[in-house]
Amino acid sequence: MAGTTKGKRSSSKISSASHVAAKLRELAEIERDIAAFEADSVYAGLKKKHAEIKEEIDTFVIQRKNYEDDDVKITRVQGFRRSWDVGKLEQIVPRGIFKNLVTMTADPSKIDQYVREKKITAKQIKPAYVEEPNRP
Repeated sequence: MAGTTKGKRSSSKISSASHVAAKLRELAEIERDIAAFEADSVYAGLKKKHAEIKEEIDTFVIQRKNYEDDDVKITRVQGFRRSWDVGKLEQIVPRGIFKNLVTMTADPSKIDQYVREKKITAKQIKPAYVEEPNRP
């Protein structure tokens, strides 16, 4: 094994600048082989077909939330982006409080603080809370 001696352990197979140069040449050869493979029309066609089929499956699972058979189980996983609608918040909350809640966007920590201090209620500002789904 390059870069190691008997009885010593090395965390890398490369132990000198000449090894780096050799590995860079090897890497360049591999990259050329990959590029030649990807340029092959059969490979490109298979890759395109693979992407199309995967998109069809993803669309099906997203619409139906899951798919299961004897071999596989696919479940839709979806997160959400959450933010405050500043326009709605401005209409709901008194102006003096509103100025303290926002910079150019609503400040969630200040909103939480004012709710804890009972200067506004969560129910009162609920219409301004926006939750948008991420792509599953």
